[in-house]
Amino acid sequence: MTQVWIPLCALLVGCGRDDNKAEKPAPLVQDTGSLEESYVPENHNPLEVSSVGSDVVPTVLFVSWSGDLGRGQVEYGLTEDLGLASPMTEMSEDHEQAVLGLKAGYPYFWRVSHTHEDGTVATSAMKIWEVPEPPEAFDAYEVVTNDLARSEVAGAFLVISQNDDETGYAAIIDGDAELVWWAEAEPDQRITRSRLTLDGRGVMWSSYERGLKTSNGYIHRLDLDGRHRTKTRALNQHHDFIEKPDGLLAFPSFEFEIHDVDNTSMNVASDVIRLAPEGYAEEEEYDRNFAYFADYPAPPWFTCSHMELEGAFVLGYNEWSHTNSIAYEPTEDVFYILPRFFDALLKIDATSGALIWQLGGIYGDFTSDEGGDLLQHSHFSHVWPGGVLLFDNGNHADDATSTIEYSWDEATMTVEKTWEYIRPSGGFTGHLGDARRLPGGNTLINYSPSGQLREVTPDGDVVWKAITEVTTGRVIHVEDLYGG
Repeated sequence: MTQVWIPLCALLVGCGRDDNKAEKPAPLVQDTGSLEESYVPENHNPLEVSSVGSDVVPTVLFVSWSGDLGRGQVEYGLTEDLGLASPMTEMSEDHEQAVLGLKAGYPYFWRVSHTHEDGTVATSAMKIWEVPEPPEAFDAYEVVTNDLARSEVAGAFLVISQNDDETGYAAIIDGDAELVWWAEAEPDQRITRSRLTLDGRGVMWSSYERGLKTSNGYIHRLDLDGRHRTKTRALNQHHDFIEKPDGLLAFPSFEFEIHDVDNTSMNVASDVIRLAPEGYAEEEEYDRNFAYFADYPAPPWFTCSHMELEGAFVLGYNEWSHTNSIAYEPTEDVFYILPRFFDALLKIDATSGALIWQLGGIYGDFTSDEGGDLLQHSHFSHVWPGGVLLFDNGNHADDATSTIEYSWDEATMTVEKTWEYIRPSGGFTGHLGDARRLPGGNTLINYSPSGQLREVTPDGDVVWKAITEVTTGRVIHVEDLYGG
């Protein structure tokens, strides 16, 4: 049984605001009193129930119970009507459930519902648990647009990341943009990307030491219930990573060589796609796939003004490629990577590391009727066989930042623009940014530096929008936290 989500405004009174975001109720005392007595069917023993909050993930409540042989779940909600439920346990006399997706700082009503072999149902007494407050350093979001009838975000969750001058968080917010899960960055570490694990049971995030973009890098995992954690050494990792089904983590990583670029000797920084198994702790490279210096068919050239030393991303080096995005497509066994300074998307054989083709850029393999450059210093998170959704920043162009879908035909080596969204107000996002197609066809767009998350329909109608005052890292849409 999956979690059934009821938007906050359907549960609480006083929701007459235009943005459909409810005021937080007054806090209640943690785990006090029984608002509803327990019920035990005839000829059955009463349930023995206990609960404790996680000491790792503050929003997680562990509920344990024992009783006659049966299956059960925890029912919970923001009112005594409940409305939410954890998955059903397996048939047993002893049970434990981790209750997920609770809003930080809110009181929740909860009870155990236990179905015996004979079909009768026992329920524990209703209790109240006040979820701990969000960390002070986490910058809250505010929902300013919420079309419940058309939004796919309103009833789901978003895996995000945040950084400020002192700390960072891998986090999950719900459809009301309330914080429901977080893990703080290690001291002096900056989080670059957060993802849901492939098994759906945890969050992974990458990080590197603040102010130092080389020689360090880690990929962390923490299960949603906080009970399992790993830390993987990711040599020179930056920007992005991907978890493969075989257990390897793949990530863009810096490497450095001296090259003659336009008749000038330069210390050039470029990228290699490195791989390591989860939990790898060695300082040496575990494995590599594609490297620009060794495998790209052209030597370094001066790509754009971002390659200049002044203001360089890697201090003291002329950065050639700046790979900011990676995805693995299992049906093709390929990596898609985006060297931002090339204004191109590359398709790479995930086994051999061979470059299969390039879309866009001066060495592009596709033809198009679009005219001009297909990519303008873009980012991407969502790609599939035959298409990609780009957050096209628009650097070095007169156009505003846009979100573009391209479709290609590898038989004819042609590409066409099949969808585009440009904010009606215009605007330019000089760095970061993200876009992802949602299961029902809407598109989630993250204008990272401006602190704005926006969901739009295929026709461009804004149906959900949240704002904050800090930069938001890339975003993953999750329908159900119990999906693992």
